[in-house]
Amino acid sequence: MSAKAKALFLKIVPGIVVVLIVLGVLIPNLHRSRMTADPPLGGAGEWNVLTINTAEVTYATFYEKISYAPNLAVLGPAPTTRDCGAEHACLLDNVVACPGGIGRGWCVKSGYRYNIQSSSSEPPYKDYWVTATPIQADPKLKNYCSTEDAVIRIEPGASLKRPYTRDECLAVPPDIQTATVPNWHSSASSAILTITH
Repeated sequence: MSAKAKALFLKIVPGIVVVLIVLGVLIPNLHRSRMTADPPLGGAGEWNVLTINTAEVTYATFYEKISYAPNLAVLGPAPTTRDCGAEHACLLDNVVACPGGIGRGWCVKSGYRYNIQSSSSEPPYKDYWVTATPIQADPKLKNYCSTEDAVIRIEPGASLKRPYTRDECLAVPPDIQTATVPNWHSSASSAILTITH
């Protein structure tokens, strides 16, 4: 390597390190602010389903051998931030990702009940689907669901007594307003972000 190349390399590396440090600080803070931001009126169900989808993609990226989180409790907080990991990823707050959010258990936030299911009973969890249903019947509120394709599906109707099954969720029509948001796909080996137009 020539002296010019070494000098250029020594000038570029510190800049790259600074950028990576800044990103390392900004990304978690951005994610944290998004988790605590107030959703638009009437949109809490959809807003939180979008947040749960983001947490699932993040989880699948960090824990490739496990793939998706099988329930809300796994995406929630650990007893201390030092204990964040595959069992408690600390990606969602303790309300939307409550300890009771396993199996068919619901977590309640902003007037909605939330649940995550998987068709796999052990890792790798190849899929997931999330259900959001209003606590009380209100014609302005809707039921929401989404799968690992991150397409939010929306359905008017009464509050659900149980979470959607995967097939029921896939049969719900997509929300045309959010059908053009980034579409995440993940395999056991990686998570890929694709923008649909």
